[in-house]
Order: sequence, then structure tokens, then C-alpha cells
Amino acid sequence: EVARFYYDAKDYDNSIKWALNASKADSKGKQKTESFIIYAKSLYLSGKQDQAFEVLNRYISSTNAPDAVDTLNKMKQGII
Repeated sequence: EVARFYYDAKDYDNSIKWALNASKADSKGKQKTESFIIYAKSLYLSGKQDQAFEVLNRYISSTNAPDAVDTLNKMKQGII
């Protein structure tokens, strides 16, 4: 929730920090996927597109999470 708050406020540095913390705290499930998506979107929107792609690609390779795949495709299309 904290990561989403900062993401919505366009404070991507804090969003990155809190999303990473959240992903470590939640070892599985939808919230972990959401944390990685917020993390990657924050990286992307703060100008770190290559790092965002790398994060999502690694996450997708280990989970095949549909939401993460969708986010990666949108990033590649410049829709995020």
C-alpha cells in the first residue's frame, strides 16, 4: 500500500524503495506480483527503462505471471 501511495503521487524513488521491501516481505501471491509491477513501472517512469525490462523479464521467467507479462508488453509499446 505504501509503494502504491508513492507511485500514485509520482514519487518514484520512494515507490521503488517500498515496492522492493514489499516484494521481499511477501514471498508469493498476487501482492508479490503487484509489488514487482509497481517496482518496474516506477523504474520505467523514472527513466530506467532497461532496468524495468530486466526486472520484469526475470520475474516473468520464474512466475509467468499474466499481469507482469501484460505490464511488460505495455512498456514495450510505450503505453505505461
